[in-house]
Amino acid sequence: MEVKIKVLGPIATNMYELSDGDVSYIIDPSGTPQEMKKFLKESGKNIAGVLFTHGHVDHVLGAMEIANYFPETKFYLHPEDEKMYRSCDKQSAAFGLPFFGIPDVEFYDKDMIFNVFQVIHTPGHSPGSVSLYVKSLNIVFSGDTLFNQGVGRTDLWGGNWKSLENSIKHKLFTLPPYTTVLSGHGEPTLIGEEKINNPFL
Repeated sequence: MEVKIKVLGPIATNMYELSDGDVSYIIDPSGTPQEMKKFLKESGKNIAGVLFTHGHVDHVLGAMEIANYFPETKFYLHPEDEKMYRSCDKQSAAFGLPFFGIPDVEFYDKDMIFNVFQVIHTPGHSPGSVSLYVKSLNIVFSGDTLFNQGVGRTDLWGGNWKSLENSIKHKLFTLPPYTTVLSGHGEPTLIGEEKINNPFL
């Protein structure tokens, strides 16, 4: 398996593609339609699933473009972020961002999905934030929960500092210290590095 990163959209959100042969999975499709069309053409992969780490509009911006190209593809979200996801048009208006529609979603209902990703509920940045751990690659897609020398905002819809702190300290920090953290914005880091040096924790 191979992971590729694309920094897309109006506020530089990280979108990840995890490929396994001719099949790939997308985490947080953040690009505009033009960016997504270019990505899909260059990738050439069959997208088997799209996984949202949470329901903020910058992380779902390009989802409809994938749905148009791959109508059978399933999109997954934590149920506690459904209301937020359904309000992406209002989020876009509040932040002056474009909005291109959203596809229907299914909900994470078990600990593993596609036999690849361990779904870890990490609320705080939003009620339904999840982190997606791939043990075989020693990586975790943390969304906007944990960053390189930073943590997610809690002043947006549904944010809660105590929940965020608990999610990081008692869930993400229990992962092996050599686990690479691939977050929603910014550069990668390591769990062990953040346990020692993250200034917010």
